Amino acid sequence: MSAFIYLLLGTVDIFLLIMLIFKVFRWPLRQYASEALAIAFLCSVESYMSRIVFGVPEVDLILQNLIILVMMKVLLKVNFYYGLTLSVIGSFLYSEIAYLTYNLFGLLNIPLDLSTPASAGVYYMQVSVQLIAALVGFLLYKLNLGFSFVSVPPHDGKRRFTPKEKMNLIISSLAVVCIFVTVYVAINYGTFGINAIMVIEFCALLFLMYIARKQDSI
Repeated sequence: MSAFIYLLLGTVDIFLLIMLIFKVFRWPLRQYASEALAIAFLCSVESYMSRIVFGVPEVDLILQNLIILVMMKVLLKVNFYYGLTLSVIGSFLYSEIAYLTYNLFGLLNIPLDLSTPASAGVYYMQVSVQLIAALVGFLLYKLNLGFSFVSVPPHDGKRRFTPKEKMNLIISSLAVVCIFVTVYVAINYGTFGINAIMVIEFCALLFLMYIARKQDSI
């Protein structure tokens, strides 16, 4: 039963992450709902295998981002350049929501047992993050926020990158490294390491949003 709950909540996690990507970039989620669910379930299975079966949670988040990137290319026909940018921004945004939710529980003195991946505290935390992420996505939609410079897929398969796009690609790639470092530090260096890395990740998210805003204004 715990495996079912893990896979179910994990699928909802990634589906909402993809939902945030769609809302940030003003794509119609309903049009690609089945593909988004397929990607979300695949990521959930990967997470279960990494964390529960093989006990290597350090690789989970980086593998999830790789799956999202590849499957967005395969199922949605998203250009690799845009896919990397979208997946990184979505992951950072969802991570920051999770981080702020965790700190909110701390401020409210609500104890959570997060010692094991399949504990009740982890599930309670997941559901709380999911509700807040859904609210953020709803607000993005209702307030018509986000960017529109990335066209709705399918995209052209091959294209030449401009010098600015090459620089943005490098920045996004470094952001992926930041994701891996975030997970490693969180697992091995405790609260201080988590706080430091999440601040860095938040700054990276703001910078990527700034780049997206500049491209949106062109």
